[in-house]
Amino acid sequence: MIRSKLLESVPELKAVYNVSEQAEISSAKPYVILSPITDSGGSPWTGWRYPIEVSLHVDKVSPQQLNSIAESITESLNNQLLEDELTDKWLMLYPQQSVKDIIDEERQTIKRTMSFTVISPRRLTVESPITNDDWLTSIATWTQDLLGKEWFVYSGAWPLQSAVPAVMWRVSEMDITPKGTSSFEIQKRLTAFIQGVDSNQEHNALLQLLEALGTSSRLPMNEADRRYLTVSGPKVNTKVTADGYTNQGEGLLTVTLSGRTSRQPAGTEGPLMQFVHYESNLR
Repeated sequence: MIRSKLLESVPELKAVYNVSEQAEISSAKPYVILSPITDSGGSPWTGWRYPIEVSLHVDKVSPQQLNSIAESITESLNNQLLEDELTDKWLMLYPQQSVKDIIDEERQTIKRTMSFTVISPRRLTVESPITNDDWLTSIATWTQDLLGKEWFVYSGAWPLQSAVPAVMWRVSEMDITPKGTSSFEIQKRLTAFIQGVDSNQEHNALLQLLEALGTSSRLPMNEADRRYLTVSGPKVNTKVTADGYTNQGEGLLTVTLSGRTSRQPAGTEGPLMQFVHYESNLR
């Protein structure tokens, strides 16, 4: 997957090796060695993540090739959706970490190592979009109207064959508070994950969503029945890792929606009274 992409996009490369394959002094240069670091394990929320090192080797007598080929490699891989033999899609991300150039005496090359993250934006188990949560479908419809038909909007989960550009909304927290004897206030914290064709498109979408939510006091859920959700606390999560997730499993943007209901949520009904006895102590 990565090998074929590099050989196709960077014509200067003579070969791309896996770490288990042996590159000799006599091997044609420049070439790349791919070295998986450690399987991050993944979780039901963050999907599969694999850090991988892409080590570029150029001939010691041609150090001027290093910068130009390294730039071509990052351009060909960063923010790209790659497809493997099983037609699964993987997103390549380059976190822009500084790296050192070292001389590889064994191979007689100058080596530059770049660290990428390969992610599959899906759960470890089969999952499907959430279609029975009116709150999620309402904000998905609102997002589609805001960003336009060019964008794909998903609710609750990335599909196995997700498109780009896309936004996926997910519920990260829920809370319910009694308001009197017959009504409840429900609060849901929703988070948005954004995948654009490049960082500029992602940034523009993030600004549009943030500004629209910040200037909206409510979000329509069912305009025919005049049902609306209250919007509060939209904010950008600055501590997002290279794969677009915070350590709490949230995306670039979060917002809290709230609404009242007079129906008791399932499982919260109190016991029915058989009778009421009242005895007055007044004299």
